[in-house]
Amino acid sequence: MPYRFKEAMLQAGYSVAQVANALQVSEITVRSWNNHHKKPPVDTLCRLADLYGVTTDYLLGRSGPAQPLNREALPVPMETLRLLHGCPVWEEKNGWGLVDAIHQQLMFVDGRTLPFPDTAQVSALPPALAMGYCPLEKPIPYSGLGSHERVWASPVGVCPEIQRELQGWYQVRSRYVENEFRQRFYFDNYGSKWLAFEGEL
Repeated sequence: MPYRFKEAMLQAGYSVAQVANALQVSEITVRSWNNHHKKPPVDTLCRLADLYGVTTDYLLGRSGPAQPLNREALPVPMETLRLLHGCPVWEEKNGWGLVDAIHQQLMFVDGRTLPFPDTAQVSALPPALAMGYCPLEKPIPYSGLGSHERVWASPVGVCPEIQRELQGWYQVRSRYVENEFRQRFYFDNYGSKWLAFEGEL
């Protein structure tokens, strides 16, 4: 079967080292896939397809030319990293890391940590990371909350299920924002427990 691992990697603009780092495997393993000496496990095949922005059928040689799935790396503003607690992100200098919103740092597989202020450009790759709610704009500054009638609010540092449940449109009141279910975020906790945006994430 005419596998297209190497072709897809080159089309996506990745090197063997970058793929190995992203998937946490050795460069020898990636080369063995590219040279058809080994086949990746099914879960890794799916991750490769997400990384390269193609389908698994394309990688396996079961379809025609690649049709990119729009996996463009989208920069995440540092101010919104706190909304991505527990999610993987790509940091320009260190590769893949997990967001630790509680300690405001990125954590890497080798045990290193990197405080948010020390990060280079951080990106998310939706929908490869299955994060349809990833904010790609800067939050409203605290001083600007009162100038809005309503905002899109999201809690900080909670599991994705709770985040999806609580985020949404909130009416701005004098000391808090409130949604239609009377759930509130107070101005006193802005930045530490929630953030607000002008548009839907």
